[in-house]
Parts: sequence; structure tokens; C-alpha cells
Amino acid sequence: ASNEKLGDPAMSKEDTIQAIIKIFANKQAPYSARLYLNYADELTDVNALASTISGIYRKGHDSKNSDFTELAHNVLKHFLDNNDVKQLNNKAKAALYDLIQPLVNAVNHRSPSKPHLKELLVRYPNQFAYLVEAQTISDSSKNLFLLRHKLPAKNACLPEACAKHALNKGLSTSQQNAYLKYLVAYEGQASIVEKDMIKLLDRAQIMTSSVHRTSRKSSLITILANIKSRDTKAINLIIKSLKDFDYKIPDAAIQALTKLGKPAFTQMAIQFPKAKDLSQRRMIEAMGKMEPSKDISDFLKSIPTPKNQAVKFALEDAIEAQGA
Repeated sequence: ASNEKLGDPAMSKEDTIQAIIKIFANKQAPYSARLYLNYADELTDVNALASTISGIYRKGHDSKNSDFTELAHNVLKHFLDNNDVKQLNNKAKAALYDLIQPLVNAVNHRSPSKPHLKELLVRYPNQFAYLVEAQTISDSSKNLFLLRHKLPAKNACLPEACAKHALNKGLSTSQQNAYLKYLVAYEGQASIVEKDMIKLLDRAQIMTSSVHRTSRKSSLITILANIKSRDTKAINLIIKSLKDFDYKIPDAAIQALTKLGKPAFTQMAIQFPKAKDLSQRRMIEAMGKMEPSKDISDFLKSIPTPKNQAVKFALEDAIEAQGA
């Protein structure tokens, strides 16, 4: 040991420390974490430790022990602060990429997820952008993830170029829709192409039923909501979508109208008396989800008791949600 040679065959001090860190990482992760922090500056084979570091971090954030959670956070922080991810081998890159896999796999990027993973992306945007780019997944999947999480997306089209592709009749509908998904991910930055999105949503009204139609209309509705469009035509097209036969489109419309708030409420209040039961129910649902407002509350209370039970129950729920 005094000669820094242990075992048979002999192991260096560095090899010994790394071996102990790996051995204890499974059942004694806090011990491994402390050992790593004590000797990290002496460990040169970072590729060999990447998987272990990722495992310690994951265990720490799954633990109910706040001290261990902080310890695990410090382990990964030290690793990323002191090593260039571009110099890691593919196995080590994959181990770090696996940390954010729950976010990559999320069907809806707004669904609840572990906040510490998003904090990682905020703290190390360039590192994780590089790790995503290094994976063998489609370019579209990479770009969507990077855009959704505000990471550098060097290979993604900018909003104006995305809109141009979405309007390109030389592309298939599925290809056009892929560019619309980019614009959804751009959120407020897509405001520069608002007129093009309204034009596309207007024309989507005549599309025949298909998965492409569903994707297209849902994306366009979401884009207009994300940019908080105040255009009357845009709002009316979204309201019109409430009566769509494909439930995914009315669901997107309800979310959009809720997000648009007062301008959407004003138009719904105008159209409500002549709307059919289904549209009325969905309008009421959207109103109920909006920020509490006296105008909305007064309007809901002014509606005569509906004969349709579904509309009646929706109205009761909305009035309660508005605190009336």
C-alpha cells in the first residue's frame, strides 16, 4: 500500500479507488459519493466512472435523505464542471444521456417530471445539447427535445424557415407537420409567423379525416395559443375547432382558449347563444379553466339552466371553478 500497489495482479492507487467507488455505488452510494469527492482530482480515467457517477446521482434524487440528495448533486456537478463531455467515449456519453431519458421519453413535454433533471439542462445547456446530438436517434427527435428545453439547437430550422417548409406543397403532409412541431416547440418565438399559421389553420378545415389532419390542426391551434394570438380570425378558428369530430382537436382547442384568456372569452360569449350543445359544453369548460374573473363568473351565472345534462354539469363545474 505504501508503494501504491495493491492486489494480485497489482493495482495502482487510482485503480483501487475507482474499484471501491464502483463496488460500493450500488448498496453504499453515499460512501462512494464521498470517496469520489475526496479523490476526484486524482482520478484520470473519467470514462470508467461516468456510469457510476450517473448511478449515484440517480440514487440520490430517488432517495428521501436530503443530505444524500445534495451529496449526489455535488458529485455530478463536480464531474461536469471538471470534464469535457466531448472528450468522453461513447459509453460514457450514453451513461450521462441516460440521466435525462425521462425527459426525452415524455410524450407531452409539459407533463410533470422530475424538476432536478430540468435544472441540469439549465445549468449545463451546452453539455447536454452535445450529448443529445451525439445519440443515434432521429434528427427530428433531437431538434424537438433541444427546442422544447431551450437548449442550443444548431441544426433546427428557425421559425420563418420552419413555416416556409410547412407551407411547401412539394413536401408530404407528414413532412410539413414535422416542421409545425418545431414551431410548437419554439413557443412564443413563433409569433413572427402568426399570419402563416392562421392561413394554414383556415385551410385545414377542409382536410379529410386522417392522423395527419389531427396532427396538423392540433399543432396549429397550439402554436397560436403559445404566441398568445389576439387575432380575431385565429380565435374564431380555434372556437370552431371545438365542434370537431376528432376529440384530440377539441382538447387542444380548449387548452388554447384557456391560455388565450379574455380575448377568447369575449368571442365565445358572443357565439355561445347560437352554438350547439357540444360546442357550448366545451366553451363552458374552457371558461371554467380560465383565471377567475368577474366577467366570466357573471356570464356563466347568466346562462339559463341547460336542458342537456352534460352542458348542465359542465356549467355547474365552471361556476364552482370560477369561485362564483
